[in-house]
Amino acid sequence: MGIFDKFKKKSNWTRFDDVDDKFMELMSADDKPEVGEVEMGSQDTFIPDGVSTFKINGTEFGIGKVRFELSENGRLQNLDIWGSEKAYDKIKDGINEDDPHPWDWILYPPHIYFWAVDLPIDKSVVINEELLDEHDIALYLMEHTDFYGTLTITDEYIEINAEIGNNYIENPRTLEIWIDRDRL
Repeated sequence: MGIFDKFKKKSNWTRFDDVDDKFMELMSADDKPEVGEVEMGSQDTFIPDGVSTFKINGTEFGIGKVRFELSENGRLQNLDIWGSEKAYDKIKDGINEDDPHPWDWILYPPHIYFWAVDLPIDKSVVINEELLDEHDIALYLMEHTDFYGTLTITDEYIEINAEIGNNYIENPRTLEIWIDRDRL
């Protein structure tokens, strides 16, 4: 069964709104770290096997919902990935107003979008200046921000690895998204 067949419904849009609850359920066990307690740049964050992740500079924002649309010929038309409201709330709850915090300036979870793109499925796509100039692609976190890297969509997962082109986010400005499609 191909990607298009797996998600073909009456509507071309597919929404996954329960990802947030699945993520938080797995992350709430006593032996796992709390979401948002990851230090900037930490690469050893515990994410259980098969769980989706949305990280900026090592801070886990979780997956709130995922929406994507495929064309009749099975090419990606639109993709939206929102960070988790629950993970965002945990991050904001952990901020002490007297101490600087790398995320004290954000008002909502991050959102990645690829709109009207017509991209191939089952192979990596390079997100470069040319692609960004031709399509509506960005990270939205208080402003629309370019990012450069790769997007891969298979039957098993959606993956984005990129560098963010924004001076408001501290270095190294890494973006990592991995979504286990079996959990959607």
